[in-house]
Amino acid sequence: MLRPFKPLVVCLALCGAVAVTAGAPPAHAAAKKKKAKGPKEAKLSAACDDDDGEACGSLAEMLLDAPSVAEKSARRAVALLERGCDLKDSTSCARLARELERGVWMKKEPARMAELAGKGCNLGDVTSCVVLGVAYLNGNGVERSFEKAVPHLKHACKEDDAEGCHQMGVMILEGKGAPPDPSRAEGFFEKACELESGMACHRLGSLHYTGTAPPAAGQAAGAPNFKKAARYFKDGCDLDCADACTALGKMRLAGQGMGMDEDVAKELFEKSCGLGDAWACVEGGGAPEDGTVIETMRHKCDDERDVRACFGVGAALLKNEDEKQAELGGSYLQVACDGGIPRGCFKLALALDKGETLPKDLKRAQVLFQKACQGGYKKACNR
Repeated sequence: MLRPFKPLVVCLALCGAVAVTAGAPPAHAAAKKKKAKGPKEAKLSAACDDDDGEACGSLAEMLLDAPSVAEKSARRAVALLERGCDLKDSTSCARLARELERGVWMKKEPARMAELAGKGCNLGDVTSCVVLGVAYLNGNGVERSFEKAVPHLKHACKEDDAEGCHQMGVMILEGKGAPPDPSRAEGFFEKACELESGMACHRLGSLHYTGTAPPAAGQAAGAPNFKKAARYFKDGCDLDCADACTALGKMRLAGQGMGMDEDVAKELFEKSCGLGDAWACVEGGGAPEDGTVIETMRHKCDDERDVRACFGVGAALLKNEDEKQAELGGSYLQVACDGGIPRGCFKLALALDKGETLPKDLKRAQVLFQKACQGGYKKACNR
């Protein structure tokens, strides 16, 4: 079942102002000629119509993995995944299960997610086995069982699936089903990192940063190893793991493991923000550009009241050339400001002071500059 697509609205209870919604498209837009399909899309579409499940899944992934995903494309992709899975394409079942788990383009349905993962795993899709194993680990859609999780994750890891190895490491590190064993967990993380799991590299970095990893020769037990931590965080960041970029950015700010460099730290925070870390958006003052990342942050703001996510989505929408979307971005920044994010006050104040993306309002801007200054954002104190 598709997640209901809500208009981009900021909760009135949060900002205490009139909510701004995305406007309807211009009347002439509907009259425009439908964009022609590219050669690859047309070929996959025709094959899917001829009951080629793999083609259905490939076309769906093409649509969902695009830099910007529109509502219409997302709905079409979900329908294609449903068809592909019905035609016994294991990757379609796997992707459909992941979308049900993520809850961005579809409403979360844990039981159906686990059922589809089981179907995909039985059809030979290793990724589905991982999804099912994690479902057993967390009791998500199935009864929690570490015993049932292990064979699925072990099988995936033996098949060189990075996430299968990573999840085995998590299970062992957190002591699920047996006492925690950091040394054994490290082995699974190392294999997963070598298989290009950015999150596994991040886990390795964290083990060395906290001194949880087995000590190297000449190193005291429990002592942090910042050089190794930084190396693994860099590996994770290079593999587009937001947590790893953020961790490395914090280390560069503190001068741990390598020299202190605020400019490099800012670049790392900007990259992490683009990958979906709302904290990094606030710290670096950046904004995500990817449509799926923005949509995810919007849900975190609207549904979970995460004011850092409100800053991220607000900063992103404020850059929009569409006047109503920019105004909506300002509303999200106001929520962030009211929620204790002084940088949100400052960014909104700048926009109101310049009058480029938002109508000029010097009086309101001055109030926001003062609030940002009082909140500890020093740049605002000179305005």
